[in-house]
Amino acid sequence: MALDGKGIIVLDNGGYNIKAGYVSPEEKSRGCDVENVSSPPEVFPNAVAKPPKKSSNVVTKRNGGFLVSAELYDLPSYSGLFFRRPIERGYVKEWDLQKDVWKYVFTQSKVDPKESCLVVTEPIALPGSLRRGMDELVFEEFGFASYHSAPPAALVARYFDMTDGLVLDSGFSFSHAVPILNSGAQQRYSRRLDL
Repeated sequence: MALDGKGIIVLDNGGYNIKAGYVSPEEKSRGCDVENVSSPPEVFPNAVAKPPKKSSNVVTKRNGGFLVSAELYDLPSYSGLFFRRPIERGYVKEWDLQKDVWKYVFTQSKVDPKESCLVVTEPIALPGSLRRGMDELVFEEFGFASYHSAPPAALVARYFDMTDGLVLDSGFSFSHAVPILNSGAQQRYSRRLDL
């Protein structure tokens, strides 16, 4: 997904994987249907790992001794690795790790944040302190022109023009059942299942 020029970056920031897609201005003007999107989203592990001390991998020397996101795929074995994930129990707890993973994703995807808008998923009923952390990351660290964050259920309801229904969102560390009433996700009646 080589991203040149202005566009919208769509980031599904999951606890296990990040799915990153791009909507060009031309695709946006065509209504952004699945058939109109030029490339499928890319999938990146949302993790950082420290290999054993005896490892002399060139990549780890570049990143201060850590492997970031898809660099993990280059290893012949995962034995002895110390994994860290920025997301615990569905919420970003380690913003510095999340910044490293996003930086890798944007670099690999050739994203210029200053020329792009970001749409990113967030857990339903996200506490204000965690939202401020995302605001700081998006604007202060990456300098995006603008961004919108929403629970996946709200984005699904909007995409499918759903006025009423139930969206089931199953992820790495939990699942949500989110009722949709009058085209809006009802946080008050949503249920989280830690599965």
